[in-house]
Amino acid sequence: MPDDKDRLPNDGVYRAILWALVLTVMAGAVFAIVGETVLHDPVMVRVGTGAALVAGAIYVFFRRLGARRAAKGEAGRSDAGRGAAGGHVDSNE
Repeated sequence: MPDDKDRLPNDGVYRAILWALVLTVMAGAVFAIVGETVLHDPVMVRVGTGAALVAGAIYVFFRRLGARRAAKGEAGRSDAGRGAAGGHVDSNE
């Protein structure tokens, strides 16, 4: 399987979403650990675990979506290059 890092878009908004999701996973994990070990609060543990799991799932979704769009963009650019090179015949001419 090719490395996804090479195929991901370099869009700033896309990268910001990924970083926000990573920080949310980390914050959820911290909440769950602190809730369990320090505060002994089961609600805090559940909320932290839930936030980490949901943000992690969304992160995986965005990574796959970005990789798929980047792969389609590369294929579209290579097809457009062949058409511009004279390989395409227009039926209206």
